[in-house]
Amino acid sequence: MIAIYKRDLKALYKTPVGYVFSGTLLLLFYVLFYVYNIYTTQTADISVVMGNLIYWLFLPIPILTMRLMTEEYRQKTDQLLLTAPVSCMSIVLGKFLAGMVSFLITIVLSLAIPVIITIYGELLGWTMIGNYIALIAAASTFLSIALFISSLTENLLVSIIANWGIFIALIYLDDVAALTGNTVIENIAASLSPFSRFQSFAYGQFSLGDFIYYISVAALFLFLASRVLEKKRYS
Repeated sequence: MIAIYKRDLKALYKTPVGYVFSGTLLLLFYVLFYVYNIYTTQTADISVVMGNLIYWLFLPIPILTMRLMTEEYRQKTDQLLLTAPVSCMSIVLGKFLAGMVSFLITIVLSLAIPVIITIYGELLGWTMIGNYIALIAAASTFLSIALFISSLTENLLVSIIANWGIFIALIYLDDVAALTGNTVIENIAASLSPFSRFQSFAYGQFSLGDFIYYISVAALFLFLASRVLEKKRYS
């Protein structure tokens, strides 16, 4: 697993993929910070920034999984992995870890925002920490979903479009449920939506249930991705 993680992390930054991912995410981060915290409200609270940023994660994350999974199929290097003496779950976990480390590197580069807030205002420490924890947890969920979807196809365009389609469907899940006028359906949609789960964190309230939700969904889709690879290994 560690060897696969190191290999994939190096591959991300030996090609433009890692830089495009980090650059896109940082651009979104700083633009939202400027719009909501400097230009509009001039506040030290980044809850609105994080609450909006999570809706935009669907843009950069498929860029990562395109390189981590789909590109393996396209270049036929997946055959080397599948014949190696390593479990399919270890392969998936190695790729997932490489993607998460790339995300964390980008998060570190965004820490200029708390510094700016500290210089020009009063930093809301626990709210900031809660937002960053929630963002990382949500990213782990989105990355695992994207890895699973990317494991299903060797077509880069299909992979990206399918990922974007799933994420957009999740974004509008609550709105579609609200159209039914059924309280039960609305509650089910709210409990399944990763965006609804984010709100408590965004306002500095650590919710163990929501955190477990993110980790559980991530684990589920990593397991499903490993099953896809297992099927390819023996087909």
